[in-house]
Amino acid sequence: MRIQSASATHAVSPCITPGHSSTRHHHRHEIGNFDHTLGSLTDSMANRLLAFQHGFYFEAKVLSAWRIYPESFSARSSLSAPENQRLIETAGNWIERHFPDDMRKYRKLFERRLRFNLARLRLVWRNAQTDVQEIADILNWGKFDRLVLRLASFPLFLSSKIILAWMTIRVWPYGLRAMFSSWWRNVTVNRRRRAELAPILHSTPKPDPKTVG
Repeated sequence: MRIQSASATHAVSPCITPGHSSTRHHHRHEIGNFDHTLGSLTDSMANRLLAFQHGFYFEAKVLSAWRIYPESFSARSSLSAPENQRLIETAGNWIERHFPDDMRKYRKLFERRLRFNLARLRLVWRNAQTDVQEIADILNWGKFDRLVLRLASFPLFLSSKIILAWMTIRVWPYGLRAMFSSWWRNVTVNRRRRAELAPILHSTPKPDPKTVG
């Protein structure tokens, strides 16, 4: 729990193993395989439970890449307000039922981070105007925060950055040390990696919208 409280992840679904993960089949079978009632959180919740029960190892090498696009199943789920509420409630109840006893309090931390990431996606895949109403609803914010979001949405070129900064301050999804460490790695190590991988990623064909599930 201490590691999870201090760690930071900026994946679409906040999971212990953002990117590619490999698990032993019999371990996955022990937890009942994938619970599809979790929808787009199915694999990430299974990975969390396996990590808490058996441990995990993180390899800081690029083994796979995500192609993130708003037509995907995960993105459609993340951008649907009714599905957001269902995911938050279902995942919280799943943690209560399946996680080890000493990890039950993880539910509150997970829900806070999930709300933050769902709201953040509305800044990533926004239209000309950011839907600050939906962001406030996801975060369960009151009148004061809603007013701040409305004011921050007017300068179009800076609105997403201002809103994200306010969300981070108010929700505080990760520890200060973790966020600073993640930022520093992003502007140093990851910048070089992106430059190295860009030609490979650009050369891969884009998915056919008709086949997106």
